[in-house]
Amino acid sequence: MAAFDAVEKAGDVPVSIKAWADSRAADVSLITNYLSAISNNTLDIASSISIIASSISNISVNANSMSSLVSISNSFLLMKDTIEKANRPSAIYKPDLFKDGDVWIARYGPSDRTGIAGMGDTPQLAMEAFDEAWIKGK
Repeated sequence: MAAFDAVEKAGDVPVSIKAWADSRAADVSLITNYLSAISNNTLDIASSISIIASSISNISVNANSMSSLVSISNSFLLMKDTIEKANRPSAIYKPDLFKDGDVWIARYGPSDRTGIAGMGDTPQLAMEAFDEAWIKGK
């Protein structure tokens, strides 16, 4: 107990604990600001995730906080995946999806000649082919 009494104090809290708590509050504040920026679309998602990941990597980790960091990391990966899926051409333009014989076709436009189409063995493969065709402009 004497060693504890010898620690310099800031108010009633030992300085080392106060500094640690202040740094955690700063980390949480930084992450909260970036999450707000993401929700307001003021930062692109890739930049935001990189900034948040580097902020998280600077947080001191102990056994109790590791679970929280893993949860945060998984949430960001899920958010990134959801945003990427929502920004795919097939999600934005919603091409017609139909089966012609054994082939699935995803087509946007009146015909394959004047529109953009993707073909595949499954609806998912047809949509992925549509996304590639849209990006290539074919």
